[in-house]
Amino acid sequence: MKLTITNPQKMAHFSTILHHLKQFTDIMVIYFDADRLYVQGLDGCHCCLFECKLTSQWFDLYDFDAARDQPHIGVNIGIIDKIMSTRCSGHQIELMVEPASDNLGINFVKPIDPTGTDINRYFELPLIDIASDLMEITDSETSVDLTMNTLKFQELMSQMSMFSSEVQFAFGEDNIKVCASGHEGSMRTEIKFGDVQEYAVTEGSELTQGYSLKYINMICNFHKLNTNELRMGFSETRPMHVRYGMDCESYVSFYLAPKMED
Repeated sequence: MKLTITNPQKMAHFSTILHHLKQFTDIMVIYFDADRLYVQGLDGCHCCLFECKLTSQWFDLYDFDAARDQPHIGVNIGIIDKIMSTRCSGHQIELMVEPASDNLGINFVKPIDPTGTDINRYFELPLIDIASDLMEITDSETSVDLTMNTLKFQELMSQMSMFSSEVQFAFGEDNIKVCASGHEGSMRTEIKFGDVQEYAVTEGSELTQGYSLKYINMICNFHKLNTNELRMGFSETRPMHVRYGMDCESYVSFYLAPKMED
């Protein structure tokens, strides 16, 4: 198996994904097939499920043969993040696993440039033998669909976290109210329809849900993947769904369970 990324923006996105996924887990299982690279996992408290799909078209080179290559590998995401921090801006990224190998090769190489000064770097990371089953994620109707500017939402959630560890959303047909209240005070706001790109709520319904601001801010750390548009879905019976859409139908998604009332 060999994957190559040469596009500067995609290399930055790849680094962002790896850097911030380590907030959720230490060990990551990466699945491969002919069409995609896929990652799925839960945080340690089992409050938040994450998934990442990078299609074969997203890569500049995607060489995977199901008859030859390993269908999944386990890796320490913290070590990969350390390795990624050594990459210089001129380097392209190469990922390689030889058939039946116990190591993941990560190479940072620069195309031939007689004036270049960056030194190529070659790493080997031992694979981890870990049993992991994929959870089936089914599409279902949501009560509320909200799309807004990623940076606006990130700023709002960061400010809310100054007053509480929990944020409450109240969705109605005519308004979106958000509040956080704690011992040191409270913050409340009403998101105007002019501040969102899309808003749809089931006719005649109202929905109020509370969520951990710690996890929402962890999710917001991925904002560089798509600064213009953050898609969110809310339901009374399902977790909050947050999705960062990327090029070539690739994405990073999160499913955050609501806070239970005492």
